[in-house]
Amino acid sequence: MDGCFWHGCPLHATRPKQNAEFWAEKIAKNQARDALVTRQLRANGWRVVRFWEHEMTKRYDRRLLARLRRVGLLSVS
Repeated sequence: MDGCFWHGCPLHATRPKQNAEFWAEKIAKNQARDALVTRQLRANGWRVVRFWEHEMTKRYDRRLLARLRRVGLLSVS
C-alpha cells in the first residue's frame, strides 16, 4: 500500500509549504524508487498490485478482490 502523502497520490497528496523543494524532491525520489522496485519485481516474475492509502476503506475486501480478478490473480467463481 502506498501512502498518499509519501508516494504522491495525484488525488490526495498534499505538499507542505515549508521546505517545499525538499518535499517535492523527496516524494519524486519515492515515486522513482516505487517504479524501479515494481519493474524489478516484474522482471523476476512477480505480479505487482499497488494500492493507494485512500483505497483502504470499509469496502476494502470488495475492492481488493475486484483488483485481483482484473489482473488475473484470482479467478471468478
